[in-house]
Amino acid sequence: MKLPLLPLFTLLFTFATLASAEEKTVIIFGDSITAGSAMVADERGQAWPRLLADQTKGRLHVIAQGKPGRTTNSESDFKIVLEKIPKAGIVVFALGTNDSNPNSDGVTPAVAHIKSMVEAARAAYGPSLQILIIGPTNINKDALQKRQETGAARSVRLKEINTAFEALAKEIKCDFLSLYDIVPASSLTNDGIHPDAAGNALMAKAIQPRLVTVK
Repeated sequence: MKLPLLPLFTLLFTFATLASAEEKTVIIFGDSITAGSAMVADERGQAWPRLLADQTKGRLHVIAQGKPGRTTNSESDFKIVLEKIPKAGIVVFALGTNDSNPNSDGVTPAVAHIKSMVEAARAAYGPSLQILIIGPTNINKDALQKRQETGAARSVRLKEINTAFEALAKEIKCDFLSLYDIVPASSLTNDGIHPDAAGNALMAKAIQPRLVTVK
């Protein structure tokens, strides 16, 4: 007995559903805020990449590559990540906080480093790769440990980095999200720089829809 043929629209719907359900690997290349290493021990499981993994389970396979102290001058580190992970659908760059330090290289070199890593990612994973550049969070100047005198300068530079990253994203056709002013001062009381669990939850809430719908 012959089985009835499925209507064309049913087949198309089935294939579209399967395609949309395919899990994408997302690499998050960041610093200690990505790693969650500065959070208190019982909160480290609530670092924002872990929260994203839970929120997007079945849609995104999140691989967090965070390293304390990492600046944008990390092309060599990123090359190792590219060699280690053969396939990815999305790459997120979550850097810039350490570039706000007054003794860092500055905003213009930071932009050049991000641009170089974006080019490397596209060369490794192909032109269909989705890329999200995240601008760094604000800090709590009053809570900076022994660095209050640099707080104002760092805040200015963090704003400059966000503006520069946004301009770069437009230039090289990447998505961009600024996290500046996303995290309240109350979530930055530990050392003025690293968000607590509540702050990480706010970051994940802001980032999650950009990863799922990133262009």
